[in-house]
Amino acid sequence: LFILEYFWYYEYSKIKSTKGGAGGNLLHGKYQFFDVNGNLLTEVNYYAGLQDGISKSWDSSGTVIELFKFNKGKLIYSKFKSNNSDNIIEWNGPALEKGSIKKIYTSYGRLEQTEEMLDGFKFKVTEYYLKGQIKKIYTTGILDMMYDEYIEYYENGKMKLYGKFEDNWKSGEWKKFNEAGILIYSEKHRINRQYTTDNKLYRNWET
Repeated sequence: LFILEYFWYYEYSKIKSTKGGAGGNLLHGKYQFFDVNGNLLTEVNYYAGLQDGISKSWDSSGTVIELFKFNKGKLIYSKFKSNNSDNIIEWNGPALEKGSIKKIYTSYGRLEQTEEMLDGFKFKVTEYYLKGQIKKIYTTGILDMMYDEYIEYYENGKMKLYGKFEDNWKSGEWKKFNEAGILIYSEKHRINRQYTTDNKLYRNWET
């Protein structure tokens, strides 16, 4: 259940926010925040206490470091620098919501990877070569578990590897091709399962 966050204030107070309601005067319109030197650091738009429209943040050199778009309190787009690297993260749609797409760029703006959110906290990943050709397509999830189809491509666009995962185990026939698209070899995988006396899964192993 998504609960809207309201931004408000009362006389002599700082701006406050609460979810589901407000305890003072609702912010409405454009609000700007500056550093001691007069440099604009943040610009936020509100509608009746809810973030609405475009919000931006800048660093001390005037470079945009965060950009968000809201629709009456609901985040629908975001682009920002990753906390763990120099990569740029872009979300089209609310983060981690089914159907939303996450894009990962290098600090120079080259697209490295896209992730489409699926059911059950799974996401379909597409990785790219330096020149933009598709490198890999696969579905993963929590703890990097692998699911469904796994495909690798050469830079010339020909398929390199094809197979399927079932709950992180290789399943069925896996095929490898050369750069001309000719099958080099194939191998078949079978998942074995052992159950307890009360029909609970005890262990898996692959043959």
